[in-house]
Amino acid sequence: MAPAIPLVHRDPDLFPAPDDFDPDRFLSADPPVAGWIPFGGGQRRCVGSRLALLELLELQTVVSAVLGRFELAAAEAAPERQRVRGVTLTPGKGARVVVGRRLG
Repeated sequence: MAPAIPLVHRDPDLFPAPDDFDPDRFLSADPPVAGWIPFGGGQRRCVGSRLALLELLELQTVVSAVLGRFELAAAEAAPERQRVRGVTLTPGKGARVVVGRRLG
């Protein structure tokens, strides 16, 4: 058994205008408990969850600092197929990247 996250996010009892794309619906101090399933859980918890919850300015600072010093590139040119793992989709080969120092 697994939660049907897309159905939860489209529940009109939890969210007004449930079919509209509105990420701001989660910015209130108390998002609905039954409708807040952002990052999965357990071993499959989203690795970017802590970064995603940082304040916007902190997030911009961290990402700017990393991308200002390093270059990221896909390890393979061909797009990866997605794989279903539990209730989430994951890159089939693990989304490998090559990290190099940015020159200049």
